[in-house]
Amino acid sequence: MTWSPGWASQERDRRSTIATLTRAGWDKVVAAAPGHVAAVRRLLIDPLTPTQLAALSEVGASVAREALGDRRADDPTPRSDRGEGRQNMRAGSG
Repeated sequence: MTWSPGWASQERDRRSTIATLTRAGWDKVVAAAPGHVAAVRRLLIDPLTPTQLAALSEVGASVAREALGDRRADDPTPRSDRGEGRQNMRAGSG
């Protein structure tokens, strides 16, 4: 997805940029989600055998545990279903 004026606001300092989605930006993410999910399923999930899918699940859980610590790494419930939708991203600016 390319950025368009009105989809996000940015705050910058010397070390980081905080991008916050606007309502229009969030609506764009929501609109793009079904196509994105379908493409990931078609290209990544559907071609895998059950054994490969189990291995991918293990790898994903391991990465999530490393990234999140013990916080919900094994919880398959989407954040939106837990009331934890997040619209902020932090990225280092180099």
